Amino acid sequence: MPVQTPCLWFDGQAEQAAEFYTSVFPNSAVTAVSRNPDGSAVVVAWTLDGQPYQGLNGGPGQAASWAVSLSISCADQAEVDHYWDALSEGGEESMCGWLRDRFGFWWQVVPTRLVELVTDPDPARAQRAQQAMLGMRRIVVAELEAAADGTATALAGVTAPAGVTAPAGVTAPAGVTAPAGVTAPAGVTAPAGVTAPVGVTAPAGVTAP
Repeated sequence: MPVQTPCLWFDGQAEQAAEFYTSVFPNSAVTAVSRNPDGSAVVVAWTLDGQPYQGLNGGPGQAASWAVSLSISCADQAEVDHYWDALSEGGEESMCGWLRDRFGFWWQVVPTRLVELVTDPDPARAQRAQQAMLGMRRIVVAELEAAADGTATALAGVTAPAGVTAPAGVTAPAGVTAPAGVTAPAGVTAPAGVTAPVGVTAPAGVTAP
């Protein structure tokens, strides 16, 4: 099968982009540059860990969109963190493992464990993992696994900030809305002489001294 080489459109930044990308990925190099008479780059070729790419300085008016993205399959959390931190610097973090780099191109930073969990033969495990992923920016493998196992619970109607999970087994009392990300530690009771405001009920199993 012929080699397939993505060609990315730039407005004069192809050579800088190639140098940046090859600094992020291992076993990578800029392999060729064709230039105008004034020395500016026209087409730049590079490889990222064996995958060839081209950059074309085609001029303005052709901005990248997330209709096309570059997906990185990461073996573990360390790889996720490396590529997420490097590629998002000077760019933009989005949801569900997506980011836009400093040159405007979209990447998906995907741990292989995510694919395993959302395709789990147990539909309930797969659904819990997918729901957890939808609340993340950077994908956190440990939190996906906890969600799939059913050991992470969220407050009803509350979306936790990226990377924040509720302690296992902690739920909000009926009718009480906790501030985002704030939960009462299990087993904590009110100080002697302190009563709850009218209309507020204590969590099940918690009694005042």
